[in-house]
Amino acid sequence: ARAAAEPENDEKAFQKHLKKGQQLIEKGNSKAALGELQKALAIKPRSAAALTALGNAHYELEDNGAAVKALKSALSVDPRYAHAYVLLGAVYQSQGKRDDARAAYEKYLSLEPNGRFARDVQIILKSLSR
Repeated sequence: ARAAAEPENDEKAFQKHLKKGQQLIEKGNSKAALGELQKALAIKPRSAAALTALGNAHYELEDNGAAVKALKSALSVDPRYAHAYVLLGAVYQSQGKRDDARAAYEKYLSLEPNGRFARDVQIILKSLSR
């Protein structure tokens, strides 16, 4: 019975650390979020959600190299994880890589044409076309 309970406990711990990390990013404390997200990734190293959140935290801390690495890792785990493409587009845009940003944003829209960020992404794409 103990062995059967461990994966459930791991999942609960993973979800707790992921959620806390995401909340810390939303509150503007991305540095603290890194610790929580590392704990989540220690439990589930191939989680697209946790890797994307890690990329988001690095982006907020203006560590674009680490952000791109985490987001590309997320997409290697799940190439259809749309949220990673939005963030990747934002990172590339902040680096002045317009073509890469456009490609990432377009991929997001192809996956989630009516998604949470679709309107914003459409506006961004129009501005990148100028």
